[in-house]
Amino acid sequence: MAEKRSGAFQKLGLRDSIVESMDEMGIKNPTSIQNLVMPKIIEGGDVMFASETGSGKTLAFLSSAVERMKRNEAEKGIVQGEGRPSVLVLSPSRELAMQTASVSKEMSRVAKYRSLGVWGGVSSAKQRRDLKLPVDVLVGTPRRVLELREKGSLFFSKLNTIILDEADTLLSRAFEGEVKETMMHLKKAPFKRQFVLSSATITPELQHWARAFAPNIESVTSTSVHQSVPTVKQDFVELRGYDRHEKAIEYIEGSNKNFKTIAFVNSISSCRAFGHFVQERGVPAATVHGDMPAIVRERELDRFLTNEVPLLVSTDLFARGMDFRGVHHIVNVDFPKNAIDYLHRIGRTARAGKKGFVTNIVGRKDAWLSNRIQECIRTRTPLHAIDMEKREHRHRATPREEGGASKHARQAPHTQIPGKDRPGLRLRHKKMAYMPAVGGSGKERSSGPPRAISSRLLAKAKPGRMERTSEKEIAKKGQKKATYGKPKPTLEREMMNKRRKADRTSKTAGKKGGRC
Repeated sequence: MAEKRSGAFQKLGLRDSIVESMDEMGIKNPTSIQNLVMPKIIEGGDVMFASETGSGKTLAFLSSAVERMKRNEAEKGIVQGEGRPSVLVLSPSRELAMQTASVSKEMSRVAKYRSLGVWGGVSSAKQRRDLKLPVDVLVGTPRRVLELREKGSLFFSKLNTIILDEADTLLSRAFEGEVKETMMHLKKAPFKRQFVLSSATITPELQHWARAFAPNIESVTSTSVHQSVPTVKQDFVELRGYDRHEKAIEYIEGSNKNFKTIAFVNSISSCRAFGHFVQERGVPAATVHGDMPAIVRERELDRFLTNEVPLLVSTDLFARGMDFRGVHHIVNVDFPKNAIDYLHRIGRTARAGKKGFVTNIVGRKDAWLSNRIQECIRTRTPLHAIDMEKREHRHRATPREEGGASKHARQAPHTQIPGKDRPGLRLRHKKMAYMPAVGGSGKERSSGPPRAISSRLLAKAKPGRMERTSEKEIAKKGQKKATYGKPKPTLEREMMNKRRKADRTSKTAGKKGGRC
């Protein structure tokens, strides 16, 4: 029976030592996505693949990359040098990098290669010392990888395969700059390198980015990608006036105490609030979010992984890629903001064909997304279509009328100052009466009509160049009200005023002399 199981992986192109290491980890048969992508990665092609959560993507790219590395060593006589890995795996979070490095380390015991993990939250001194030895597979976070390269401890000269794990997250705003900088360094190599992108979802943005760096990249997806796992039972609970935390704790306390539960929230503040709430209710729980120091976060996570506490309260930090064994129940205390985040959250349970349960607390503002997700579950439709539908809806919403007037400008009629034809002048009620149009000096209006002004200011407005002192200047000068300056007098008018003043002075002096 063991030979038959091993033969399934060997047919994909893996050598006996790698198959044996996977067998020791309890991996007996390849999944559908492993059958699809392993031969392509071993052949050396650029691959972007996606499949449902818990389908073995990590083992798919790790085992294939190690097999290709072993073949290159045998065929080309490549020998790794100090700090010069052959395979680089980038992960979006410290915890995911640690998890992937652990799998690679376990595989290396039998497959005979050197694996190393580098990430933030710890001193880089030990990592720099470790890189002074030959390394085959390096797993790390983008920032720490760049830092080690800049310090001269890490080199890309012998790098053959670059793997982006959870690629859609790595290419988000939080990591995009660091990942692009790393990729630009890699593109400068005189030889072709292999790019492998792994994700649970493939978005149009990810496809565009991937083809910019690897024009011939091949996209591979499983048949059930972007769909919820059928072994997950999903319950949608409407609040209807109940307190969100009270409703969530009701389902958490009703869960089987022998099973682990993860409660997901949308923000750090919400994570702190719900963490305090469950502790006040006497429910033992660990709380993790991105604002925690790495050491504290690791300690809290260990409490959950070692079964010290049955509940983990987390933001979406741990919603992607993390393999939590034994998690039976997911509670979405805050309903996710989009369908893709929903897929990642529920993917923390029912992994590797096991059963799981999801409880969703749905508020009024979550109703539309909740209804669309339930419809997709019933019809077995990919959930990523919901997010595409939302983007198209936002793009079509409130189109501008001819002339560029926005919705707000159409609703609020505007009034210009009498005698003024310069459309760049706008009046505000308190702070400043004169404000140039955005992006200009006041002579030209960039877009849209001027803002509406109050009737009080309109009554005080006078033709000519407007100047209004600020409130601070008014207080300093002891003025009671803001005044508009008069037009600047010309030289002729100034001379005329002087003559009139002199005439008035002489007349006054004459009258005084007559009285005497």
